[in-house]
Amino acid sequence: MKNYLAFLLLILTAHTAMNQSLDDYLEVALQNNPDLKAAYFSFEAQLEKVEQVKFLASPTLGFGYFISPIETRIGSQQTKISLSQMFPWFGTLRAKQDAASLMAAAQFEQFRNKQALLAFEVKTAYYNYLEALELLEIHRQNLSIMKSHKNMAKIAYSNGKSKNTEVLNANLILDEITSNIQILDQQLDLLKRSFNRLLNRPDSLKITPTTLAAPIDLDINKDPDSLLAHHPKMAALEQQMAAAINDENIARKNGLPQMGVGIDYMVIQPLDGSTVKNNGKDALMPMVSLSLPIFRKKYQSQAREIQLYQKQLAAQKTQLQNTLAIKWATAQNQLFESLAQYDLDEKRIQNAHQEITFAFSDFTVDNGNFKNILESQRNLLKFKLSQVTWKRNYAEALAKITYLISKEL
Repeated sequence: MKNYLAFLLLILTAHTAMNQSLDDYLEVALQNNPDLKAAYFSFEAQLEKVEQVKFLASPTLGFGYFISPIETRIGSQQTKISLSQMFPWFGTLRAKQDAASLMAAAQFEQFRNKQALLAFEVKTAYYNYLEALELLEIHRQNLSIMKSHKNMAKIAYSNGKSKNTEVLNANLILDEITSNIQILDQQLDLLKRSFNRLLNRPDSLKITPTTLAAPIDLDINKDPDSLLAHHPKMAALEQQMAAAINDENIARKNGLPQMGVGIDYMVIQPLDGSTVKNNGKDALMPMVSLSLPIFRKKYQSQAREIQLYQKQLAAQKTQLQNTLAIKWATAQNQLFESLAQYDLDEKRIQNAHQEITFAFSDFTVDNGNFKNILESQRNLLKFKLSQVTWKRNYAEALAKITYLISKEL
């Protein structure tokens, strides 16, 4: 019982250490990744549009000078200054501001998706590195064991207990393990470089090694509809659809008259010798204008364009729902398969250990075939390597599900 509790504590401690280390790497990636920074700048740029659309169009200031002054009863007109301001139809500015705000919200959801996707990529790269590290360690341990077996095969051959072919088989297995170690060494270096690039830091920086956690049976809701509804891509499409409804309203309001108010100020040159009242008095004339949107087809076409865009977004949302559901099902299948295969490999490993024990016993007592020892050792290596791969596969499936439901399990 004490041994079991100690083993359980060791697993929990390793799992906690891995999470802490991985959380640190995720924080570095979220702070440094240039693609994520670009997505956030895009969101901030969209926020600026919210400020832009809430203001009226710039007023118009005009200045005119009469080359040939126009004579009036109170003097000749020399100069004319006009100032006017156009006002869109009621509610147009508010609708534009709402549409821009919704588009900014959609851009933020795109930024959140980039965050979640980056986290998934960092986790996957980290798990691949840990997998290669564990595979390398298993190969190195097995290399030492196989060297010992090779020496035993030589002694057995010299004593007439085995054939020379068994020594050759041991050499072949050693060559395979040595080759795999060289490949894994090269792979580790490439995985380290790729991981550091995700974090936007120098390739040479070391990665803190931990151990991949063993798969456990998780109770996950098999109905993805409610969970996938929180995915950032889904939220972004919903914000875009709401913005498109506002755009359609704006298109209709743009087809309504715009009102303008203004004032004209005319400088009057007094007439010499005139006794008319207000001689030379400058004139001030308030003005009201109204635009006439008589080209209706233009605005009707804009409204139809936005309606078609809304249908496009609705179709994209349906497609996204289906795509996410398929990815969800695939990730769940990967999760369950990894757990089942890991447990199966655990039984195979125990069985291989027993086979090695029996093979040694047969060889020692009954002059059995040394080839059985080599074959059992090769099977043990295969099952151990397979188990590490299923651990990585399981962790990757968890990371994918976390990305799809936008929260940690």
